Amino acid sequence: MMNEKALEQAIRQGIPISAQMDFKVKELHPLQIIVAGGAEQNINVHRTAFAGSLYSICTLAAWGLVYSKLPAGTCLVMEKARIEYLRPVKGEIIASAYLSTESAHSMLEELQQNKKARLELSVNVDCNEKRAVNFHANLHISAG
Repeated sequence: MMNEKALEQAIRQGIPISAQMDFKVKELHPLQIIVAGGAEQNINVHRTAFAGSLYSICTLAAWGLVYSKLPAGTCLVMEKARIEYLRPVKGEIIASAYLSTESAHSMLEELQQNKKARLELSVNVDCNEKRAVNFHANLHISAG
């Protein structure tokens, strides 16, 4: 599994706009990721987080967690995603995603057996200890 710095570097190189968003991988564990986007770089006219930035940071969290677990050369794409904006986010955007042991194992087993796999993953953003964003992604993985 990759470490935080290697994953952040891979994302920043592969998705250049992430650097403009001040994207960071704050924590990376085998089943969890916590990422951030800068407060000033992702602000809207109301001085809260821009909706597009929230969507993008959540996308990078979901993609990053799964990517960190995959063998080199594996192709990972987001097929579909939906987001619910529950309340404004002020300050730095902190997004977290968690993968259950069962779904991680199932994904890797399916990929090994079928050369492709699908996975559903949720990402959350909290602000002032209250849920601000729910993001749900469907990811498609295929062996390279």
